[in-house]
Amino acid sequence: MKKFVYGFVILTLCSCLHGAEITRNGKAVADIAIPDNAVSSVKFAAEELQKFIKIVSGARLDIVKESSPRKFKNRIYLGCKAAPEDKSV
Repeated sequence: MKKFVYGFVILTLCSCLHGAEITRNGKAVADIAIPDNAVSSVKFAAEELQKFIKIVSGARLDIVKESSPRKFKNRIYLGCKAAPEDKSV
């Protein structure tokens, strides 16, 4: 049990240090990117994520195609090959 608690604390600290802001004061500061040819399950997952972020934060993140120009610095990528080439997320 002690190892679990220690691991959980380390994981929490690491995620705080390397986190990316997706909402601020009830407004979106990121979007959700899916592949240009996303399958229906990826589209559904993006819609569900969008819905739950709205419930939790009050902000509605747009769902965009990964090839679309960035509106925000941060972006959540869902689906196969949905990641930037330059890895600057």
